[in-house]
Amino acid sequence: MRIEHLYFHFPFCAIICPYCGFYVTIGKRKDIALLTEALIREVEILKDYYSLDPKTVYIGGGTPSLAKSEEIKQLLSILRKENLQELTIEANPRTITEQKAAEWKEVGVNRVSVGAQSMNEQDLLILGRRHKPKDVVDSVYLLRKAGIENINLDFIFGIPGQDLQSLKQSLQMALDLAPKHISLYCLTYEENTPFFKALQEGKFRRDEQKEIEMMYEASDLLTKHGFIHYEISNFALPGYKSLHNQAYWQGKDYLGIGPSACSTVGTKRWKNVADHSLYVKAVKEGQLAIAEMESLDGESKNKEKIFLGLRTNQGVALSYFGQKEREVIQWLVFEGLGRIVGERFVLTRRGLLVADSIALYFMN
Repeated sequence: MRIEHLYFHFPFCAIICPYCGFYVTIGKRKDIALLTEALIREVEILKDYYSLDPKTVYIGGGTPSLAKSEEIKQLLSILRKENLQELTIEANPRTITEQKAAEWKEVGVNRVSVGAQSMNEQDLLILGRRHKPKDVVDSVYLLRKAGIENINLDFIFGIPGQDLQSLKQSLQMALDLAPKHISLYCLTYEENTPFFKALQEGKFRRDEQKEIEMMYEASDLLTKHGFIHYEISNFALPGYKSLHNQAYWQGKDYLGIGPSACSTVGTKRWKNVADHSLYVKAVKEGQLAIAEMESLDGESKNKEKIFLGLRTNQGVALSYFGQKEREVIQWLVFEGLGRIVGERFVLTRRGLLVADSIALYFMN
């Protein structure tokens, strides 16, 4: 079976952000080298089962920009490049140097996602981030100097103490940097994180109405500057939508490589063990480090396509819905939460705010 979308999970960070719910850990240089070897070994094992001909490759984390350029080069050298259209690496602003940016460009990286999170120093301190707004500015300059134009800036809103004006100032500063793509995520309080504990103890409080206002204002500002709001949390200039993420939202097959990475191929979904030491040990012995696997029947896959499609500005083809679901759609249209566009059902801006809740109507 041919696989066109690959995700590499690099779990190491210099520090662990107090809001982060992903599998990440603080790794030493030796750990990074061993992981790189293991990622390459897992790809070699997977080649026995699948034909890897990637259109998109995404190296995420964690902070994959902590790896040496030579390690990224080694990792990418084992992949076919003939049909590769988009090669993304996530980066912390403090880790981007002129040399590293140039070497990424040389090995084929053509898209970089910079973890800005905010352009306000107080917000960054609360989030536990070490970089400053100037580091974001400098990193964008260095990437452009290297010839990498497709730059995404990641932002978070709903940060404790953040107000609407602070968010708008951050986004305006981001727009001044002329990125091609902006991702904007509402802060979530993941279990087993310091932020979740602070929320439980009453040190932090969520203001849902303020979060809604922030999302509306951000959407208005970005669309005014030519960005297309093509998924709940993602905005792109024409021609710069993330090809890799669109593959997820469209239900395409993909392989996740690395500790805790998920894969979905055909009717199978599996997740690797969320422990880099166990992961390295398993693949070194020539085994896939799968921790859990499930089978997806046709109905499950259909429901998942509905769930993911509702998050996008393309919506879902009406052919995916039965009579019962179409009655729900009529009600959602009446309530102003959705609309029919040609042969597709698309959520309105108000509907997108509660997309996950709306999806539940189609999951049962």
